[in-house]
Amino acid sequence: LPDGRLFDAGHLNPSRVLDPLTWTWTSTTYHLPSGNSAGGDEGSAVMYLPGKVLKCGGHDSATDDTAIIDFTGGSPAWTASDDMEHVRRNANTVLLPDGRILATGGNQTSSYGSPWYDAEVWDPATGLWTDADTNSMTHPRWYHSTAVLLRDARVFVAGGDLQPPTYSAH
Repeated sequence: LPDGRLFDAGHLNPSRVLDPLTWTWTSTTYHLPSGNSAGGDEGSAVMYLPGKVLKCGGHDSATDDTAIIDFTGGSPAWTASDDMEHVRRNANTVLLPDGRILATGGNQTSSYGSPWYDAEVWDPATGLWTDADTNSMTHPRWYHSTAVLLRDARVFVAGGDLQPPTYSAH
Protein backbone atom coordinates (compact mmCIF):
# COMPACT_ATOMS: atom_id res chain seq x y z
CA LEU A 1 0.00 0.00 0.00
CA PRO A 2 1.14 3.62 -0.37
CA ASP A 3 1.80 3.74 3.40
CA GLY A 4 4.06 0.65 3.36
CA ARG A 5 1.57 -1.87 4.79
CA LEU A 6 0.80 -5.07 2.89
CA PHE A 7 -2.78 -5.62 1.74
CA ASP A 8 -4.39 -9.05 1.81
CA ALA A 9 -6.95 -9.09 -1.01
CA GLY A 10 -7.76 -12.74 -0.34
CA HIS A 11 -10.95 -14.43 0.72
CA LEU A 12 -11.42 -12.73 4.10
CA ASN A 13 -14.25 -10.23 4.31
CA PRO A 14 -13.48 -7.67 5.61
CA SER A 15 -9.99 -7.51 4.12
CA ARG A 16 -6.93 -7.15 6.30
CA VAL A 17 -3.50 -5.50 6.24
CA LEU A 18 -0.08 -6.50 7.58
CA ASP A 19 2.29 -4.00 9.18
CA PRO A 20 5.78 -5.24 8.17
CA LEU A 21 7.39 -3.27 11.02
CA THR A 22 5.50 -5.18 13.73
CA TRP A 23 4.33 -8.25 11.73
CA THR A 24 0.82 -7.57 13.00
CA TRP A 25 -2.31 -8.35 11.00
CA THR A 26 -5.19 -5.91 11.37
CA SER A 27 -8.76 -6.32 10.11
CA THR A 28 -10.15 -3.42 8.13
CA THR A 29 -13.61 -2.07 7.45
CA TYR A 30 -13.26 -2.91 3.74
CA HIS A 31 -16.23 -5.19 3.08
CA LEU A 32 -17.22 -6.41 -0.38
CA PRO A 33 -20.47 -4.96 -1.73
CA SER A 34 -23.56 -6.93 -0.74
CA GLY A 35 -24.00 -9.99 -2.97
CA ASN A 36 -20.46 -9.75 -4.40
CA SER A 37 -18.21 -12.74 -3.66
CA ALA A 38 -15.15 -11.70 -5.69
CA GLY A 39 -12.01 -13.44 -4.57
CA GLY A 40 -13.76 -16.10 -2.54
CA ASP A 41 -11.72 -19.07 -1.44
CA GLU A 42 -10.27 -19.69 -4.90
CA GLY A 43 -10.19 -16.26 -6.52
CA SER A 44 -7.41 -14.12 -7.87
CA ALA A 45 -6.22 -10.58 -7.17
CA VAL A 46 -3.73 -8.18 -8.75
CA MET A 47 -2.57 -4.60 -8.17
CA TYR A 48 -3.13 -2.83 -11.50
CA LEU A 49 -1.88 0.64 -10.51
CA PRO A 50 -0.06 1.72 -7.36
CA GLY A 51 -2.64 1.50 -4.57
CA LYS A 52 -5.40 0.05 -6.82
CA VAL A 53 -6.36 -3.63 -6.56
CA LEU A 54 -8.77 -5.83 -8.51
CA LYS A 55 -9.98 -9.22 -7.32
CA CYS A 56 -12.22 -11.56 -9.25
CA GLY A 57 -13.63 -15.03 -9.64
CA GLY A 58 -13.27 -17.64 -6.96
CA HIS A 59 -15.69 -18.98 -4.41
CA ASP A 60 -16.60 -22.62 -3.95
CA SER A 61 -18.97 -22.77 -6.90
CA ALA A 62 -17.16 -20.29 -9.21
CA THR A 63 -18.32 -16.72 -9.78
CA ASP A 64 -17.97 -13.92 -12.31
CA ASP A 65 -17.91 -11.24 -9.59
CA THR A 66 -15.25 -8.53 -9.71
CA ALA A 67 -14.42 -5.86 -7.14
CA ILE A 68 -11.85 -3.06 -7.01
CA ILE A 69 -10.42 -0.97 -4.18
CA ASP A 70 -8.49 2.30 -4.38
CA PHE A 71 -6.04 3.23 -1.62
CA THR A 72 -4.91 6.47 -3.31
CA GLY A 73 -7.93 8.49 -2.18
CA GLY A 74 -9.29 9.36 1.22
CA SER A 75 -11.65 6.48 2.00
CA PRO A 76 -10.77 3.06 0.54
CA ALA A 77 -13.75 0.79 -0.12
CA TRP A 78 -14.40 -2.27 -2.25
CA THR A 79 -16.74 -1.44 -5.15
CA ALA A 80 -18.23 -3.80 -7.69
CA SER A 81 -16.89 -3.72 -11.22
CA ASP A 82 -18.13 -5.32 -14.43
CA ASP A 83 -18.76 -9.06 -14.12
CA MET A 84 -16.28 -11.35 -15.85
CA GLU A 85 -17.30 -12.86 -19.19
CA HIS A 86 -17.16 -16.33 -17.57
CA VAL A 87 -17.54 -17.65 -14.03
CA ARG A 88 -14.09 -18.77 -12.88
CA ARG A 89 -12.59 -20.57 -9.92
CA ASN A 90 -8.83 -21.14 -9.50
CA ALA A 91 -7.99 -18.79 -12.39
CA ASN A 92 -4.83 -16.69 -12.64
CA THR A 93 -4.63 -12.95 -13.27
CA VAL A 94 -1.65 -11.15 -14.79
CA LEU A 95 -0.99 -7.43 -15.18
CA LEU A 96 -0.16 -6.82 -18.85
CA PRO A 97 2.33 -4.15 -20.05
CA ASP A 98 -0.53 -1.93 -21.30
CA GLY A 99 -2.18 -1.87 -17.83
CA ARG A 100 -4.97 -4.33 -18.60
CA ILE A 101 -5.43 -7.55 -16.62
CA LEU A 102 -5.51 -10.99 -18.23
CA ALA A 103 -7.56 -13.72 -16.54
CA THR A 104 -6.69 -17.19 -17.73
CA GLY A 105 -7.64 -20.74 -16.86
CA GLY A 106 -9.76 -21.82 -13.95
CA ASN A 107 -12.82 -23.98 -13.97
CA GLN A 108 -16.54 -23.32 -14.33
CA THR A 109 -17.86 -25.21 -11.30
CA SER A 110 -16.75 -26.58 -7.97
CA SER A 111 -15.55 -29.77 -9.70
CA TYR A 112 -12.39 -30.09 -11.77
CA GLY A 113 -14.09 -31.49 -14.87
CA SER A 114 -15.08 -28.14 -16.34
CA PRO A 115 -12.01 -26.09 -17.37
CA TRP A 116 -11.97 -22.74 -19.12
CA TYR A 117 -9.60 -22.72 -22.09
CA ASP A 118 -10.28 -19.14 -23.17
CA ALA A 119 -8.88 -16.03 -21.51
CA GLU A 120 -10.45 -12.64 -20.90
CA VAL A 121 -9.15 -9.14 -20.25
CA TRP A 122 -10.22 -6.40 -17.82
CA ASP A 123 -9.52 -2.81 -18.88
CA PRO A 124 -9.11 -0.31 -16.00
CA ALA A 125 -9.93 2.57 -18.36
CA THR A 126 -13.44 1.20 -19.00
CA GLY A 127 -13.87 -1.20 -16.07
CA LEU A 128 -15.10 -3.83 -18.54
CA TRP A 129 -14.16 -7.45 -19.21
CA THR A 130 -13.89 -8.71 -22.81
CA ASP A 131 -12.81 -11.99 -24.33
CA ALA A 132 -9.06 -11.95 -24.93
CA ASP A 133 -7.69 -11.92 -28.45
CA THR A 134 -5.42 -14.91 -27.90
CA ASN A 135 -5.24 -18.59 -28.71
CA SER A 136 -7.24 -20.90 -26.50
CA MET A 137 -5.25 -23.09 -24.14
CA THR A 138 -5.04 -26.78 -24.91
CA HIS A 139 -4.69 -28.04 -21.32
CA PRO A 140 -6.73 -27.25 -18.20
CA ARG A 141 -5.10 -24.65 -15.94
CA TRP A 142 -6.76 -24.59 -12.56
CA TYR A 143 -5.68 -25.53 -9.04
CA HIS A 144 -1.87 -25.35 -8.68
CA SER A 145 -1.40 -23.42 -11.93
CA THR A 146 0.43 -20.17 -12.56
CA ALA A 147 0.62 -17.41 -15.15
CA VAL A 148 3.63 -15.09 -15.43
CA LEU A 149 4.33 -12.11 -17.69
CA LEU A 150 7.51 -12.66 -19.72
CA ARG A 151 9.90 -9.91 -20.85
CA ASP A 152 8.61 -10.10 -24.44
CA ALA A 153 5.00 -9.48 -23.23
CA ARG A 154 3.88 -13.08 -23.71
CA VAL A 155 2.23 -14.81 -20.76
CA PHE A 156 3.70 -18.11 -19.58
CA VAL A 157 1.00 -20.46 -18.24
CA ALA A 158 1.83 -23.74 -16.52
CA GLY A 159 0.65 -26.34 -14.03
CA GLY A 160 -2.86 -27.29 -13.09
CA ASP A 161 -2.53 -30.72 -11.47
CA LEU A 162 -1.48 -32.31 -14.77
CA GLN A 163 0.89 -35.26 -15.06
CA PRO A 164 3.30 -34.87 -16.71
CA PRO A 165 3.53 -31.08 -16.18
CA THR A 166 2.78 -28.93 -19.21
CA TYR A 167 3.20 -25.29 -20.18
CA SER A 168 2.42 -22.82 -22.97
CA ALA A 169 3.11 -19.17 -23.81
CA HIS A 170 0.51 -16.82 -25.32
